[in-house]
Amino acid sequence: MWPNSRGVLWRDILRENERKEFEEARFEKDSKVVTRLLIGGRDAVVSALEKLAEKQRHQIQKERGDACALVGGRESMAMPAACAVEMIHTMSLIHDDLPLNIL
Repeated sequence: MWPNSRGVLWRDILRENERKEFEEARFEKDSKVVTRLLIGGRDAVVSALEKLAEKQRHQIQKERGDACALVGGRESMAMPAACAVEMIHTMSLIHDDLPLNIL
């Protein structure tokens, strides 16, 4: 995962902070404060998901470029091999889900 500068995983930091905020807000009676907390929490989740999606997009583009480089740098040359690998992967997932006594 992704550690911070002290080596602590961000996942653990976020989880701990979320728990603290939840415990502090759990007995809140003021509706304005509750609304602010809910909107802030939703915005934080949306922001985190957008950052994750952007990171994954960059990783996919990098891997796509690496795969194309293996076959001469053209996507049209990489696509047949990529489709074959994906079909084998899908078949293995389906086979793995079949009950053992079906064959």
